[in-house]
Amino acid sequence: MNLQKATQEFLVKQLNNLISQKLVMKLPSYGEQRLPLLKDVYYSLFENETINLLDVLDAPEGSYSDNIRKDFEDYYDRKTGEIYDSFLVSNVTLNDKLERYYTYILDALVKDRILNKDYRLSSGYLDYDNGNISIMGFLNYCIKEDYIDPGKEFERRDIDSRGWTDQAIYTFLIDEIISYEYFNRYQFRNSLFWR
Repeated sequence: MNLQKATQEFLVKQLNNLISQKLVMKLPSYGEQRLPLLKDVYYSLFENETINLLDVLDAPEGSYSDNIRKDFEDYYDRKTGEIYDSFLVSNVTLNDKLERYYTYILDALVKDRILNKDYRLSSGYLDYDNGNISIMGFLNYCIKEDYIDPGKEFERRDIDSRGWTDQAIYTFLIDEIISYEYFNRYQFRNSLFWR
């Protein structure tokens, strides 16, 4: 066990040396060279599937892999917090940055028959796709124009849907369906590291 831990620590040091000696990034606006932040390289190991996430998640308490699992959980919490917060503000600059997560969520809403599959034909989607409205604006558009129908979710949860405002439906959609259910799905956890 001590040999394994020493070997892992040695590999981490070697990786740090390799990164600091070999990897140089160019800043696009100035052409200036800089070393990448170690944390960016570390998270790219997950994103590029260099680290087998399933093995890490099953690691025994206190092991080297357990430390990686804790780092992953911290990263997961920060990323889901960032995505959740993006639904609370009208910020079109986040559309490109969080596109892969939004695409997963929209596809899941269609698969769960909450979002009409023809939403891509709507003028609201065209505005969203062109960066004129945020995901918040687009989902509110879908609610207002009846592209989103949470009726089956209300029924499944035994909720009386009479008198619900568009804002109440949006809050339910973000808090109960996207944040509570979708963020906890295995597919979503994997989508955090898609390329």
